[in-house]
Amino acid sequence: MSMPGTADVSTVIEVDRTGTPRERKVAPYDFRRPNKVSRDHVRALQLVHETFARQFSTILSSTLRTLAPIQVTSIEQRTYDEYISPMSNPTYLAILEVEPLPGQGIFHLPLAAAMEIVERLLGGPGGGEHPQRPLTEIEIGLLRGLLDRILRELTYAFESFMDVETRIASQESNPQFAQVVGLSDMVVVATYAVGIGEASWEATLCFPFQMLQPALEAFTESKKSAASDVAERQRHQSLLHDHLHDAPVDVAVHFNTVRLSGSEIVGLRTGDILPLRHRVDAPLTIAVGGVPCFSATPGKQGRRLAAMVLPPTEDLAAEQAAAGQPVGIEAAVGTALPSAFPASTFPAAAFEAPSGPTGPADTVSTHAVSTHAVPTHAVPTPAVPTHHEDQTHE
Repeated sequence: MSMPGTADVSTVIEVDRTGTPRERKVAPYDFRRPNKVSRDHVRALQLVHETFARQFSTILSSTLRTLAPIQVTSIEQRTYDEYISPMSNPTYLAILEVEPLPGQGIFHLPLAAAMEIVERLLGGPGGGEHPQRPLTEIEIGLLRGLLDRILRELTYAFESFMDVETRIASQESNPQFAQVVGLSDMVVVATYAVGIGEASWEATLCFPFQMLQPALEAFTESKKSAASDVAERQRHQSLLHDHLHDAPVDVAVHFNTVRLSGSEIVGLRTGDILPLRHRVDAPLTIAVGGVPCFSATPGKQGRRLAAMVLPPTEDLAAEQAAAGQPVGIEAAVGTALPSAFPASTFPAAAFEAPSGPTGPADTVSTHAVSTHAVPTHAVPTPAVPTHHEDQTHE
């Protein structure tokens, strides 16, 4: 790909301070034609035109039913006079409008390539000699139908810049009639090697720099915005990570649930005993934020009721895995806990046991739980659902 504003690179020999000769690459610079397209923009335009070339090749091959490889050979910055002067007359030029970009562009197809396409569209074998004359109205109509489909692919190619809509405004055979900008204005020209069967030609797509400038500016702004968005996401992730461990969560200890019919619930009276069907030796379930995470055994530490976290049982782990919930202690709190607690280190619960006489040994009283004061490995006995108050478990 040629860099804008430069000529052929030459090699010169210079001698450094130690007297050692050294080669350097030198390219002449024309101050009358300053670089208007940066290297980043040239790389972005290269991607745009390579995308368009792939789509161009696909449509041309499927329509003509023959191999039609198309490759981008160069992207250059020239004056419009340098672009239009070498063209033969007659030739084929499609004047393009690319909304919402200002101005017009040019798609140039050599006359021989246009004749080859028309011949194959009409069922001919192609590959023969073609007359040197302007295309007829019928031939132009056939060619335009194909080019309308091909040039619409510029919308897809320009997606990385902005949303555009391309259409053919007019068609010309004489290059002198296609004056889309002044002769001294700078244009960006993409050259394609177009192969159809055994033959190949060079097609070009030309856009004035002033036409591409809004798209290039939009591309620069999108890059800045993308970099800013990445930095903002990283900042939010860092803040979330820093504050996650300080976020309060509700922790509760549950017995197994009891399923009742509507008539049984309506028939409950004060003083009724509702069996919980929870075995005395079965562990309780600790839920963090409503998600079952641990199993625990109830106990006492002085005057406080407490629950000791146990290693996850196979049944609970399987239950959690089936429900798509975190399994085990590490999944819930992010740190491993001891697999067993000696009696001397059994942690205190987060609330005081009720004063006064307690109920039977197999009766559990309910109390409000304060989650904030619970150590990581100690969970208090929580409130049992309202219809489980003062209920015996078997």
